[in-house]
Amino acid sequence: MKKHTDTAIDWRTFFGRMADLMDCAGDPGTATRFKAAVPDLFHDKVNDLDSLLEPSLEQEIADELTGAFRHDIQPSALLLPEMAARRGVDPDVIAVSEAPEAQTARAVCDGCTLAGDCWLAMRHPGEKQTLSAVTKRCPNATHLRDMAAAA
Repeated sequence: MKKHTDTAIDWRTFFGRMADLMDCAGDPGTATRFKAAVPDLFHDKVNDLDSLLEPSLEQEIADELTGAFRHDIQPSALLLPEMAARRGVDPDVIAVSEAPEAQTARAVCDGCTLAGDCWLAMRHPGEKQTLSAVTKRCPNATHLRDMAAAA
């Protein structure tokens, strides 16, 4: 059996880092360390609404997304299509349309201070009360309602 020596990943280091991160899940700063240690995996986890994360790590990421430094998520690319679909708007249309309503919705979503709450609600759609509360507070509700009516 041929050994793979040309791989760019040292798997022992990678899994060692992951084990260290999981051991300290729940400690403040775990999300920052996760992002620094394995940025591609962190990006994938943040952008996959179905991936499993330890609850305290998930909350820390949501808190970071609500802050001013959300380098790992573009709400209009990840969250807005989901919110649009829930409001009866084609998610593909909201993502690429040059219509003023769609452009405004994307800009509002990218600047929204509820991004962390929205991200958590989209990750847990079974928690209807949380999802409903976020949906009602969504600053794009009017834009999406107008787009749904025009469709």
